[in-house]
Amino acid sequence: MEELYNLSVGLLNSSTLLLRRQGHLLECLFLREGLVCHVVPVKCQILAAALLQESVAGVLEGAAYTAFKFRFEQFSLRVKARRLYGELCMPPFYSPREPQTLAVA
Repeated sequence: MEELYNLSVGLLNSSTLLLRRQGHLLECLFLREGLVCHVVPVKCQILAAALLQESVAGVLEGAAYTAFKFRFEQFSLRVKARRLYGELCMPPFYSPREPQTLAVA
């Protein structure tokens, strides 16, 4: 996902992340010393929901920002897994521990 790569680039050179809704997009504004240094538009709703869940009122700064920065690889893996799971059209109640029976025609 190109959006995850762009987010990782923004994390390298900033100290604060602001999230702002723009219609169907989520705009990620990376700030350094109070100025916007990088902007990433996010179209993927799964990624947008995960980012909003990580933030507090659309803002990631201070210790929360630093923690997010160091956990970004785990975050991106979790987002990729959710996206793949959605693409495979697995029902949300599916549990790999339960045996599945297939009807043979």
